[in-house]
Amino acid sequence: MSGLCRYGAIMAFLCLAISGCATPQDAREKGALAVYSSKRPARIVGDCIASTWEDMGHAGETLMRPIANGYSIQLVRFGNVNLLVEVSDAGAGSISKSYAGNGFGGGNLLASVKKCQ
Repeated sequence: MSGLCRYGAIMAFLCLAISGCATPQDAREKGALAVYSSKRPARIVGDCIASTWEDMGHAGETLMRPIANGYSIQLVRFGNVNLLVEVSDAGAGSISKSYAGNGFGGGNLLASVKKCQ
């Protein structure tokens, strides 16, 4: 590991240790960044969001899991939820709610949520 990479890893660890980990509940408590409605079912929208985030090549892990009436998609970096999207079936379509966690800085991530509607 080069000196610069080692330094970056140490700084990331220190920031995490100082700030703590953001959970999905922490992100929800900040309120929704955006709310979208779609004519597509929650599963299709959720799969699109998760696949798009993975294809973007962001550092971190994209997680998708079932929740009541839909799916939760999270981008997790260094143990922090950076962006959370909850997609729920609603009538003949779905509703997507996006929430920012710690370290969120991705307009392109949020744009991909809108595009998947």
